[in-house]
Amino acid sequence: MIKKATGRYKVVSWHEESYLQINETQKNTVADIEFELSGDMQGRMTSKLTMSYLNDNHSVFNGISNFVGIVNGNKGQFVLISEGDYVGGIVNCLWKIISGSGSEELKLIQGSGSYTTGESTSVAYVLNYSLE
Repeated sequence: MIKKATGRYKVVSWHEESYLQINETQKNTVADIEFELSGDMQGRMTSKLTMSYLNDNHSVFNGISNFVGIVNGNKGQFVLISEGDYVGGIVNCLWKIISGSGSEELKLIQGSGSYTTGESTSVAYVLNYSLE
């Protein structure tokens, strides 16, 4: 049975370093980001993302995120693949839970989710998942 988790997250820390400067506006970076989630998902998510800035208004990113906490009363952790882009001030990101990455009460979790944001400090997310 597919369940839905919704809520908000905020960025707790963000450390980003450039590893390739292509020209004045194009560069590749790697970022370590920590998020605090509230709502149906309560806990912390840490992400390691690689980003490619195509210009000042457009970048793409992907990476691995690890969630530790509670999802609708079920405690544990799991790993997600994160992929998205930033275009004109809007971030669109898709999550996919890596099958077999869950622990404890989230051991069998699978599913996907997303978020879209502007420059807000608190962002709405949705995760559609199954524990079967």
